[in-house]
Amino acid sequence: TRWGERPIEFACAVALSARFGIDLDLAALTPEETAILRRAVALARRTQPVVQHGRLQRLVSPVDETSSGRAALGYMSADARNAVFFAYQLEAGDASAPTLRFTGLDPSTTYRVTHTDLLGDPTVVGHLTGSQLEGRGVAWPLDAPLRAAIWEVVAEP
Repeated sequence: TRWGERPIEFACAVALSARFGIDLDLAALTPEETAILRRAVALARRTQPVVQHGRLQRLVSPVDETSSGRAALGYMSADARNAVFFAYQLEAGDASAPTLRFTGLDPSTTYRVTHTDLLGDPTVVGHLTGSQLEGRGVAWPLDAPLRAAIWEVVAEP
């Protein structure tokens, strides 16, 4: 790709897990790149309060020998009603993929879980309790290097 080794959707997904910013010549973007960037900005607007002020959870360490080229982290609001989780496939993995268990959520609250990969529109993948998200978790969705997945977890009224 013209972004070197990192596709723009991967670079945006990584930036979304910290201080999302854009340091690009916007006029030079292709229509596909512009669409990805629009989705990333929309996601940033929804998730940045939790990312900037929430409690950090490290789920899969990229430096752990057993992670096999994977990393995952998340942020949860102080009241545990909102969370956002990020998973990154950094390189080809040779071990079985982990199950992501989202801890710290209220076990009896039902959450709407929305998956985003920035290549398409967000998709609601389920309505799960905090207990289910911690117990059964979410299957690792990535199988190719330089791919990312993002989940928004929002308590239902």
